[in-house]
Amino acid sequence: MEREIKFRLRIGDKIVGYERWYIGDGGISHWEYLEINDTVWRPTYIYHTKKDQLTGLLDKNGNEIYEGDIVRVQNLYETEEPVDAFLCKVRCIDNWSYEVVDNIYTDSHLLK
Repeated sequence: MEREIKFRLRIGDKIVGYERWYIGDGGISHWEYLEINDTVWRPTYIYHTKKDQLTGLLDKNGNEIYEGDIVRVQNLYETEEPVDAFLCKVRCIDNWSYEVVDNIYTDSHLLK
């Protein structure tokens, strides 16, 4: 059985592309890269210095949530709080509403 693992690629706080790996039963099957503003995944390399893994969650607008994203959480009590996406994966409940508002690399003050 093959599964996909996806990363957002960065240089500092700038997103430069995406990478996805397909893992098969015998290990890594293959990987592909997607440049910003492109729609075609290619088996080429995009230079990057950091990568954030996809959490497997989508926000209320259908946007993928990556490690390092800051999401606004609206819980059952109708209150909102910004929280790091990793913490959300640990703490959030499925019927809560969350929305990506930024990431910790460009706006870490939102977590204070």
